[in-house]
Amino acid sequence: AGEKGRAAVYGLRTSESGDRHLECLMDSKLHSGWISDAQFVDGRGASSLSSSPSSSSQQRLMLSSANDGTVRLWDINRWNEDQCVPENLFTLDSVHSNGIFSMHEKGGKILTGSKDATVGVSEIGEGGSLQVVRTLEDIHQSCIKSVRWRRGGEAGEPGRVFASAGND
Repeated sequence: AGEKGRAAVYGLRTSESGDRHLECLMDSKLHSGWISDAQFVDGRGASSLSSSPSSSSQQRLMLSSANDGTVRLWDINRWNEDQCVPENLFTLDSVHSNGIFSMHEKGGKILTGSKDATVGVSEIGEGGSLQVVRTLEDIHQSCIKSVRWRRGGEAGEPGRVFASAGND
């Protein structure tokens, strides 16, 4: 994640001789402000992303959040050649009134923490849309720097317990 809105994705490749090296798979400007988080989405919790099993295996989805206050869902297998960026499936700009410091996705539910002292809960919906479920105020008095969903939990029940930490 980058200071000027750039993000990069790298892959570890092994040559025929057995040597390993990093290969840049993507390096693009994704946001207007610095990027706070980037996370791959496996789609298992967001089964509505595609209408057929074959199309879901062709998508490589990545979420990003940034100081511009947006969360974006990208398909890094598809490219907008004119702008040299992956295909932006959806941009969510209605969760926070200020920049996002932290993001965590689990099972299609997205948790965000912001400079506006709110925690946002969103979800991946039909066709890759991002929908606000709830914005939680009065949890913190200041900037929220970290949010995380609880690990484990019951199958099919993501997004019930989370932790948040901030400047207060």
